[in-house]
This record gives sequence, C-alpha cells and structure tokens, in this order.
Amino acid sequence: MGLTISYDLSLPAGTPEVEVYRLLAKLRDEAAALPFQATSDLVRLTEQDLDRPSPMQGLAFVRLEDVVDIAGRFVRDKLYRESRGLDDEQAPDEDHFYVEAPSGLPVVVIGFAVAPGAGSEPAPFALAKLDEQDTSSPWSWQAFCKTQYASAHGDDHFLKCHTSVVALLDSAQRIGFECKVYDETDFYESRDEAQLLASVDRMNRLIAQFAGRLSDAYVEAGGDSRQVQGEIFHHPDFERLEMREE
Repeated sequence: MGLTISYDLSLPAGTPEVEVYRLLAKLRDEAAALPFQATSDLVRLTEQDLDRPSPMQGLAFVRLEDVVDIAGRFVRDKLYRESRGLDDEQAPDEDHFYVEAPSGLPVVVIGFAVAPGAGSEPAPFALAKLDEQDTSSPWSWQAFCKTQYASAHGDDHFLKCHTSVVALLDSAQRIGFECKVYDETDFYESRDEAQLLASVDRMNRLIAQFAGRLSDAYVEAGGDSRQVQGEIFHHPDFERLEMREE
C-alpha cells in the first residue's frame, strides 16, 4: 500500500534485438545522468536465467540487476497468459492471473534497474519478448515503483526520487519507446510539485491512521504491537500523521 507510479514500455513487433539493446543502453545512459542513488548494468536474461530459483532473499535482493530478473518473471507470465488468450479483458475467470509460464519457454529480457533513493522501491526498465525469433511477438514491459516512503527522509528527498523516475519515463518517450504511465499522485500529468507533496502527505496521513488503529486493535485483542509492522511506522512524523485530521 502506498503511492505508486506504474508504467508500460513497448517497441513494435519485429524490432531487431540489436536495436532493442541499443535503445535500452541509451536509456540507461540517461538514467546514469539523473540523481538516482544507483543504476544497474544493462543485462540480458533468457529462460535459463528465469527458470532458476528466484534471486529474492525474503523481501530483499543482492544485486540491483536482480530487480530486472524478478520483474521479468512476472512479465513473462503475463505475456504467456496473453499468448493463450488469458489476458485481463478476455480471461474466462480470475484464476488466469495465477497461470504461470512453463519452464523452458523461450524468452528474452533486456534491461536495467534504478534505485531512486532511500525509502523508495527500485524501478526496472526493460523489454521482454517470448520468442526472439518470432517477429510477430511484441517487445513489452510492465512495472511500477512505489516512491511514497521516500518521504520519510524529507520532502526534498521524496521530490528527487519521484521526479527522477518521471524524468526517465520522459526520456523513454523521447528515445522512441511507447510509454503508458499511471501516476497515483497525478504528477506525471500536472508537473506540480506542490500537488505532489500534498498527495504524499495525504496518503501518509491515511496510512498512518489506518496502521495506528490496526495496531491498537491488535493490542486490545491480546497481541504484541511490535508484530504489526509497516514502512509507515518508520516515518519520523508518524504520531503527528496518525493524529492529524483533514
């Protein structure tokens, strides 16, 4: 739960892999020039990589490149469902979401990841294709980045994290990627930093109030409040946010 910027990237079916690699390398150069905490190397993954055990260790990862691997598994499954006519609009039931691609399914993923800064989730920028030899199969990507809890490190830090992700999406469009963006703060459309800060303050307040009530209810039921965990509890202004009314 938290304010998130979601995005889809794509290139036309039939785009040669060498061109996909070139464009993503160019986008990575743009990322390296932005004030991200870190930018990973550009990686190329295939089914041999994605069929291995997940590089996640609990909720953590060892290398920033692993974020591309983790996201690539979800994108591969989505592309597989779509290839079987189980996309969101045509699926016969909700169970389609849990249909996973079989092991050994030919796939290629090319991309990199950025770490916007403390408190923000990393963001993978990549493209995937089910069969690199199939010129009718599109190159596409779906990902998101939750930036809300960067606000626990100050307004300026949060603005840097969120606006840097937006700037990289602007670069993707300029370079030639088709890019669809849904920004829960509406900043992508408005470019209004005051509105962006108001959005994150409002969401921090709502989540702090919910978390506080949940913790209180858990204690009343005989539980230990330390077992109720969440990023919002680490916010330095948690108590103020919890008590503040509209």
